[in-house]
Amino acid sequence: MKRRTIAVIVIASVVGLAAIGTGVWGVKTLVDNSFKIQAAPAAAAVVKTATPTPTPTVVPVGGILDEETALGLRQDMPANGDYAYKLPDGRWIKTNRLQPLPDAVVAAEEAKVNAAPHAQAGVVANEFSAAVRAAYSLADASQFATGKTTVVVTQIPFVADGGSTSVIRWGVVGHQAPPSIAGSKGGWDSAAEATAAAQAAISALPDAASYAIIVGQH
Repeated sequence: MKRRTIAVIVIASVVGLAAIGTGVWGVKTLVDNSFKIQAAPAAAAVVKTATPTPTPTVVPVGGILDEETALGLRQDMPANGDYAYKLPDGRWIKTNRLQPLPDAVVAAEEAKVNAAPHAQAGVVANEFSAAVRAAYSLADASQFATGKTTVVVTQIPFVADGGSTSVIRWGVVGHQAPPSIAGSKGGWDSAAEATAAAQAAISALPDAASYAIIVGQH
């Protein structure tokens, strides 16, 4: 009887230990699952955007320039022919040696020609020479101001053949004016005729694009 009781106790103990073991394993599994460290979600890829290089603002011919830029162009004209002209109101406007002058520049230069004193008909030969020199000075000043090779169409005195006094005609003046029309080679009845002659002669030159014709209106 005692041996049977012991056997029951041993079996009960084994079953209990098994139950305890199962419970411990279950607890361990629960703890492991509860404290399992979850992997952090992958960080979103950072896309680096290159900072664009600012594009320099290109001022077109006829546009307004700041003074620093304008003076730099006048001091050292670049190979592309860019230049700067100072308008009567003090602003600087962009010009180019190989492009037509902006209307504002043409108007300002024509006003200078019109404001200059001109010889009157009937003057004697020495006064004729002074008037022509003044006209050439206008052309030189215009060339420096605009950056282009300038010829001026204006009224100047012409001495009649064999005479000592002069008559007023339209002429084309400028130290680089085509020889066929310059100075005393001219003598037209109107500004339009003198301008047409200047355009025809200049268009035949290899550097015609660098020329400007300033027409006085007297």
